[in-house]
Amino acid sequence: MLLKNRIKELRKAAGLSQERLGEHIGCNKSKVSKLENGNQELTQNWMLKIASALQSYGLKITASDLLPSEQRHLCDYERRHLEAFRTLQDSQKKKFHAMISDLQSDS
Repeated sequence: MLLKNRIKELRKAAGLSQERLGEHIGCNKSKVSKLENGNQELTQNWMLKIASALQSYGLKITASDLLPSEQRHLCDYERRHLEAFRTLQDSQKKKFHAMISDLQSDS
């Protein structure tokens, strides 16, 4: 599963069904469901399309508002790294932490 987002919450606030949002962003209801549930990568392109659609229904939001607050400051590649990190096994995470510590001590 990919990172959680706020699409469903904001879509409902705009009074839109998954089908109607899909019409606005050029996909079907199934794709909207996957985006909402984190089963489809929420790329910058999807974020811009969704934000634009929600803005047309009166929501004053930006693309980054689709993300939880702790993720809004991350750029695309940082989000992808975080998503990848979350899929690692504990032993792999320990190796990753050790590598980061080594890199930081070199600076």
